[in-house]
Amino acid sequence: MMREWRRVPADTLCGNCSNTIPQDEPAIYIKLENVKRELVRCQSCIGVAPPDLPPRIRPQSTTKPMQKLKRTALGMTRERVESELAATARMLGERE
Repeated sequence: MMREWRRVPADTLCGNCSNTIPQDEPAIYIKLENVKRELVRCQSCIGVAPPDLPPRIRPQSTTKPMQKLKRTALGMTRERVESELAATARMLGERE
């Protein structure tokens, strides 16, 4: 069994007392062998967190902003419709 103090990334429920642990507050994460999910406990159930617990590091987003696609009535993009029609025409032996 492994125990580690960390700051919670989002509002989380304590698995013992069902109190809400606010975002960026310390909680203890308990990892059991052969169990994927970690148990989360608040400070009131386990005790006070170490005073030197570092702040939570938020990962930088490396993704580009999403762009809106132009869609047809069937929900497909114009390029996809044109490529599907061209592929069908080639299969039927028609000229483009």
